[in-house]
Amino acid sequence: MNSFLGKLLVVDLSAKKIETRSIPKQWVELYSGQKGLGTRILMEDFSPGTDPLSPENRLVLATSVMAGTIVSSSAKLAIISKSPQTGSISDGSVGGHIGAELKYAGYDAVMITGKADSLSYIYIDPVKAEIRPAGQLKGMGTFKTDETLKEMIGDDQVKILANGPAGENLVPFSCICSERYRQLGRGGMGAVMGSKNLKAIAVRGWLDVNVPDIEALMKMAGEIHQKDEVTSPDNVIFTDGTPVLVEYCQDSGMLPTRNFQEGTFAGYKNISSETFKEIRGQKKACFSCGIACGNYVKTETDAVEGPEYETIAMGGSCIGNSDREKLVDFNVLCDDLGLDTISAGGVIAHMMEMTAKGMHDFGLKFGETDKALKLVKQIAFKQGLGADAALGVKALSEKY
Repeated sequence: MNSFLGKLLVVDLSAKKIETRSIPKQWVELYSGQKGLGTRILMEDFSPGTDPLSPENRLVLATSVMAGTIVSSSAKLAIISKSPQTGSISDGSVGGHIGAELKYAGYDAVMITGKADSLSYIYIDPVKAEIRPAGQLKGMGTFKTDETLKEMIGDDQVKILANGPAGENLVPFSCICSERYRQLGRGGMGAVMGSKNLKAIAVRGWLDVNVPDIEALMKMAGEIHQKDEVTSPDNVIFTDGTPVLVEYCQDSGMLPTRNFQEGTFAGYKNISSETFKEIRGQKKACFSCGIACGNYVKTETDAVEGPEYETIAMGGSCIGNSDREKLVDFNVLCDDLGLDTISAGGVIAHMMEMTAKGMHDFGLKFGETDKALKLVKQIAFKQGLGADAALGVKALSEKY
């Protein structure tokens, strides 16, 4: 049986050393959520002056007290580190099943330090935790990494956090991909993984979670579920997902348009929840979540879960794109390359505005979506115009 909470796996990539520690009981009482616990683990005996891309920086994976149970929306995995994008603490989270899987592997948190000699991945299950070579995965997109690693391990049920080319190339807004369609987008956690020569983290669990008072937990979970009324046909987040926010923001004049210069977008109907209904397939929920806001969509060229509101806004109206299929292409490209869709769309929109105002000619105008898609690829590899875009909005502004 897995203890309710208390085991920390510590991985030192430089020393090739792995050990298990106990999480202090007072930390559990103070920080029941994954972000609080993970931040405390990160900050213990940690220098504020640490370079985010140095071996001394830590990458912390943390679950919540309720992870692995039936409590709705409790199973997200937080990944905490000092951010190469902001220089401060980043505490993003990723949905799907990876958080519960880590709990079922017997661990409540993982702290990774150091830098591997060569490209590697970490494998974790209840019996062993190992640092393994991953040279054959170099330069591989997150989708192919997930597929190939499952074949290498010989287990298609393993849950994987994959790093893409953007993270390998230390793009400061690179993200980490889980289960193909779940991304930890903010703060540049992919770059932190890349700086450690870490291509992926694979987790396989099969232990139980020992709940001290199962009747009380069931009662609380039922009350939460009833209060949310997630099965109601009137709950548009359940039926349509976050794309419904496109219409809400358009109506209230808050839809990011042309790099936030405007709050309404003439082509919003082409990228609204209504138009995505036309190509929508099955629904998907994260582990033990009754909201089930995930929706698969499929175009002639690709398929994706989403796109979520933030991606629609930043890869759509913010860059002047009203093409639904190209918006899906933008989403798929960013996910596979390991780029945060929000920051990628933001820096492209910023370059478009700079060009429009004559501040610097990047040869990129609002509405030129094909050029934007080409730039997404260049950003991940820091090639051509992508070398500038990969700086991010703040550094790019400072440069010009």
